[in-house]
Amino acid sequence: MTMDRHIINTRSLSSRLRLVGLIALLGFLASCSTSVQVDGEVPKLLIPAIDRSVLFVKPPSLDYTHNETLPRGGDWSIALGPMNDVFFRELLDSMFVSVAQTRVETDGLVGAGKQGLLADVDGQIRIDLVEYGFLTPQISGLNFFSASTKFRIELGGTDGQTLGVWQVVGYGKAEAGTFQAADAVNSATVLAIRDAGARIAIELPRQSFFQAWLEATR
Repeated sequence: MTMDRHIINTRSLSSRLRLVGLIALLGFLASCSTSVQVDGEVPKLLIPAIDRSVLFVKPPSLDYTHNETLPRGGDWSIALGPMNDVFFRELLDSMFVSVAQTRVETDGLVGAGKQGLLADVDGQIRIDLVEYGFLTPQISGLNFFSASTKFRIELGGTDGQTLGVWQVVGYGKAEAGTFQAADAVNSATVLAIRDAGARIAIELPRQSFFQAWLEATR
């Protein structure tokens, strides 16, 4: 009887130690903080430039920093602004023969009253980041980190009127065993931004409102 009680007590102690260890591990993970400033290569798109001049309207949404606390992964802060800023200027420079840019703090396009900005262009393009998300292997159960972006593209005339609105989604992933967690999220996010950019370059000019603008500005 004494031996049985000893075995039971030993097993009980072992279970309690495992539980304490698990709680400590979860507490450690919850207390972790990871900061990522998204940065990556911006390849030059080898596409024929459209013979139009545009004003790139840059809203606050492109400077977005994503803050999220994961149940198993701690606090994350992911700054997309620097990458968005460089990438979309390069993208539009590749798509059009001439690009000017301005930063706005309000919704919508640049109004017709700001003729200094609109005098030498055929139209204006505003790009907003409307959604961003990422998943870690601990959350998804898969062996890679993933990220997704959604951008809203608004084409406008020199009179400040909206000619059309279109949304595009981009995806990216990075293998879990290849990178540290922060580097993997960075890589997946860069790929998601670039994927969305490639879709903009290929699919935006096919949209009916874009074709109508090209015809109207001949």
